[in-house]
Amino acid sequence: MGTVCSQTSESHSVVPRRRKRKKLAPALQARTGVVSLADAGLDAMPPGLLLMNGAPVRRMVLRGNALKELGEEFGAKFRELEVLDVSKNRLQRLPASLFIECHRLRQVQAAMNRLTDDGMTWSAGDESPVPSLRWLSLSRNAFTQVPSMLSSLPFQALRFLDLTHNRIESLPKWLGAALPELEVLLLQHNALRELDVDALAGLTHLRELRVDGNRLERLPPTLFLTLPALQTFTFSGNAPHLSESPTSAVRALPGFAAFEQRRADVQNRRLHAGLA
Repeated sequence: MGTVCSQTSESHSVVPRRRKRKKLAPALQARTGVVSLADAGLDAMPPGLLLMNGAPVRRMVLRGNALKELGEEFGAKFRELEVLDVSKNRLQRLPASLFIECHRLRQVQAAMNRLTDDGMTWSAGDESPVPSLRWLSLSRNAFTQVPSMLSSLPFQALRFLDLTHNRIESLPKWLGAALPELEVLLLQHNALRELDVDALAGLTHLRELRVDGNRLERLPPTLFLTLPALQTFTFSGNAPHLSESPTSAVRALPGFAAFEQRRADVQNRRLHAGLA
């Protein structure tokens, strides 16, 4: 006979207790100065953010909200800020004060907003040193050119720049002079038709350049001579004759042998590090 399970009149159903939802409030760690308000449904900066324990804010995460602006006085309010994440919002511009008055600022993540060329243009009167910024992501916005604010303010220490998934059509002549310490430049999925070596000149520390998914018809003959530190270069998804035979297109360029040696050295170091 099979086993039959029955309930008696004394049995009771178990109803799980509903957890109380926490009230929306900035999660501030006084010792580390971290404000985390990711995916909090914000459409404006919350008031009283500076009053939390009187601690200076050093890291602010506002990712995944509906913010349309940060406010012109943002930099003056958060002068000690080092890391800012405002990705996945509705921002159309970033205030100049963010880069002028936050002198400790090291990293800005502003991907997946609605930033435009006009929203990132500042007058020469706004110039002020920004010595600490190392990492900047402006991917998945609405730029048709490299933001001119990168030339109007001295971003001399910038190492990493992500401009992927915009509509950038060309590189400005000032690029190398404005970003002399740049090491990584990501330009995938834009509308570039050429790589202007005059724009790339001066990027003597550039190690990684990615231009996949653009409209490039050819590679400049002096590409590897212009970028003496280059170790990684990718360009798939451009004109068919480039994509069909990328190896031959690259190998024919002067300076390729030195580039290949640098690339091999990097791979060997990574391999040895993995075996250590």
